[in-house]
Amino acid sequence: MKPVEIAENVMERLNELFYYIVNEYKMPETAHNYIEEINKFLQELGGCFTLVKCRRKKWSEKGYNCAVFNHRWIFAYKIYDDRVIIHDMEYAAIITDIDF
Repeated sequence: MKPVEIAENVMERLNELFYYIVNEYKMPETAHNYIEEINKFLQELGGCFTLVKCRRKKWSEKGYNCAVFNHRWIFAYKIYDDRVIIHDMEYAAIITDIDF
C-alpha cells in the first residue's frame, strides 16, 4: 500500500464542502462524517490496482486516473513509484468536457 497525498487545492475544496454542509444544512456531524468517508475512500487509492484513465480532457492530458466517490465526486489522481497524489476533484454533474 502506497501513502496517499492530497494536494492543497483538493484539501481546500474538501474544506469548502464541509463548511457548505455545515452552513447550508446546519448539519456539522453529517459534514464531518461525509468528509471522513471521502478521506477513507481516498486513502484506499494507495492500494488501487484497477486503474481507470480519466476521460476529462484536462486530466487525461496529464495522465491522471479517476475515481468516483458516491456517484457525485470525481477525484483525479496519479500513481507514482513511492506514493499516490490526489491532484484534483470535481462535482460530477458539472463536468462537460469528457472525451468518449
